[in-house]
Amino acid sequence: MITQTLAIVLAALIAGMGADTEMNELTALTLVSAADGVDLTDAAVKIHGRLAFVRVTEPDGTSTTYTVDATEGRVTGCERSRPIDPDIALVRPGVPATPVPESEAMRIADMAARRYAGELASEMTWRVVREDEQHYSLEGHAPGVGDPPRRGLSLSVRVKVRKADGLLQNYAQLPIHREEPIAPKVTRDEAIASACRALKCTQDDLEFKTEPYLFQAQGKLSWEMEVLAKSDGGRGLPPKPSLFRPSVDAVTGELIDIGATKGLARPATPAPVPEAQTVSLAVDAASGEVSAPPADRRARHHLPAVGAVRWGRPAVLRRPRRLPAEAKAELGASRCWAVPPPGTAQQRTIAPSGHMVGYLRATTG
Repeated sequence: MITQTLAIVLAALIAGMGADTEMNELTALTLVSAADGVDLTDAAVKIHGRLAFVRVTEPDGTSTTYTVDATEGRVTGCERSRPIDPDIALVRPGVPATPVPESEAMRIADMAARRYAGELASEMTWRVVREDEQHYSLEGHAPGVGDPPRRGLSLSVRVKVRKADGLLQNYAQLPIHREEPIAPKVTRDEAIASACRALKCTQDDLEFKTEPYLFQAQGKLSWEMEVLAKSDGGRGLPPKPSLFRPSVDAVTGELIDIGATKGLARPATPAPVPEAQTVSLAVDAASGEVSAPPADRRARHHLPAVGAVRWGRPAVLRRPRRLPAEAKAELGASRCWAVPPPGTAQQRTIAPSGHMVGYLRATTG
């Protein structure tokens, strides 16, 4: 009876939702309960316009934050955390000795999409886009809409699965753009040729990580691709395989973005940096003059006569300052560097740029 009542309430809520629907706590809790069936007794709800964020903590320590969208009328995202079971063998923290296989991760991702998106998630295709020692990051796409089919008008999901125990750590539905399909005027081969011109390479230099596909959003249609290209993007560097995600307008054929991701920005060989110069100031007790190497004009200035000095603790400036022009000839003649009070002397470390990067202060003793 309770299940039937919940279904009726849920159907009524979804039927009344639209683009301008404001979220409320009852709607958020109802949609989360329908999706995962968790105990919402102690759930915390925050409302932000059409979105709600529902945080639930389960008895086994699992903490989940759901994102509920009033426009979509369902859960569109969740983040989940839970301590790894101590019985699971780990080679080091977070890294399992026997990870969950890739096929199981895809099954977990597909089940989550069907649970949260319902019929929109039928016939999803999945692939692992990134993998490390602890996680699988997957992308799933429902069949494209239009002729030819394109993404953006149907369901697309990103999921992260933990290798240790198959925990669904992150689920995120990408926006579904509900608009009429646009007819492309640029073919797949023409889009690839445009990308090659931008990358200054031939098609033989490209290794396709994903098959080029059409994507439509906000009234614009484009060809998207992910390629490993032996190109430097026209920067004049030796060719080196780099990962690019070129985007080409499917109507005009213009390149929207070269999509450089990694391998393009290579660190240049740093120029040798001259060593900082240390200016030592020693005080003559009789005359009060400072003795310094004759070539170092920055150190030629007078200090009040003091007796024997004892160097204090070294100090390094947190924010190096540029020495004023007058201070280079007379350190004590500027507002920035006042003449030290009687009974002190200083040792200053000055970089070639004119910045003082450290000093030692002397006190009488």
